[in-house]
Amino acid sequence: MRIEPAVNLLYSMRDSGRVDYGLLLGEGIDNALDAGATEIKIHISDHQVSFRDNGSGITRDRVSSILTMGLHGAMTTSRLGRFGVGIKIQALRTGDIFDVSSISKDGRMQAHVSWPTLLRSQRWEIPDPRWRPVVAGTQTGTEIVVSELRDAPKVSLGKLRDSIALRFHPALAAGVEIIVNNCRIEIFPEPAMDNVVEQNFQWPTGCSAVLRGGILTGASQLKRVHVGFRHRVIMPTSGLGCGMYSGIDKIFARVQLTGPWHIGQFKDDLPDDKQRQELDDAIHPVLRPLLERCQTRALTARLEKVTEEINNLLPIELARRPRRQKEASSSGSVKRPRRSGNVDAAKSDAANSPAKSRKPAAGLLITFDGDMEEDGIVAVDLSARPHRVNLCKDHPDIKRLLDARDDLFGIKQLYFIAMQAYQYAVDIHPDRKQYELPFIDGLNYGQKIARLLAAQDVEISIVA
Repeated sequence: MRIEPAVNLLYSMRDSGRVDYGLLLGEGIDNALDAGATEIKIHISDHQVSFRDNGSGITRDRVSSILTMGLHGAMTTSRLGRFGVGIKIQALRTGDIFDVSSISKDGRMQAHVSWPTLLRSQRWEIPDPRWRPVVAGTQTGTEIVVSELRDAPKVSLGKLRDSIALRFHPALAAGVEIIVNNCRIEIFPEPAMDNVVEQNFQWPTGCSAVLRGGILTGASQLKRVHVGFRHRVIMPTSGLGCGMYSGIDKIFARVQLTGPWHIGQFKDDLPDDKQRQELDDAIHPVLRPLLERCQTRALTARLEKVTEEINNLLPIELARRPRRQKEASSSGSVKRPRRSGNVDAAKSDAANSPAKSRKPAAGLLITFDGDMEEDGIVAVDLSARPHRVNLCKDHPDIKRLLDARDDLFGIKQLYFIAMQAYQYAVDIHPDRKQYELPFIDGLNYGQKIARLLAAQDVEISIVA
């Protein structure tokens, strides 16, 4: 019984993923490097994408593997190819025509595949490839052209070049030249780092890895952990080995794998959970000192920014006033500013000086200086000037809000906790009238909280 799939399977394969020119370029470069190429030229236009390399070319025994879905023809130079679907499925998703021209030791070969024609015929058949002899010593290599594109490339060439430089760093470091639209891809230099660590790892299975990393000392396009295997980076900007630490954007590490690692179909993952966990467990202790330093720095910067933004939400009547500058009189003595107050007409008469109403609010400052062991989640100090609401940064719920992906949501929730605690402290204080704000007199607790939260609706934008 033959269980050859129906040709209509091509519809599913074509539509099962989006048109991704980054993936197409990656697969084309992989094929060239598997063939031992040292120079790869790529040209992208609105109508076609072409790849030309100086590899060993396609021999007669490998023609079917370059054209048949799921068939992989291994060579002595093969480094990543395994499944036989990479370039073919990406070409199918990208365009209607797939042309291959190659020069190998067996001669010059040309083949043509039209996916629409294949679908109409309902047969897995294409015209026989054409072979012609070549002069001995002719440069070998392959050219692949994907044309009649379904969608014109919408991504910028600059981004594609950066993506190639990121993904194929090991190949570029080994001296491979990759040129896109006549522009040579430059290797990303290693960023400036301190606290540099290096470590080699070896497993009984024959797998090994080399790690080098450190804390970034300046801005860099390279950050987090980049895991490489042979000629490409399979996991760029990953969090492998970083656990739950924050501040991982402040470190950079390269992990280069060698040995029988199991790589995903599109060379972008370690799908074997056991292998992935073993690697994670090995590199985490090496990176942990760096991560702890970065987390402390990141938390300090985060707290400073959140403290500023959360206090910007305070209503004008509660916002802490800036200190007044002392003014010197003409005689050189310090002139103290008069304290202002509101005149209470009911308590003033001609015989006495005007009576002042209760003291104006002392202002409020929200901090993250609370102690979780003593205060729980928040503490309020009405004896301080200005009053203070001290959120406890070590409390799990406060931590989660500080780490919230939605910065506005996190800050609003922290502000809600602070204002709720402050109003409760005012309400239960023996002299609470001294602290009440005029615009919330006579309201119940829930109304007071709602009024406080709505008193000054400030648009905020925090930089993580």
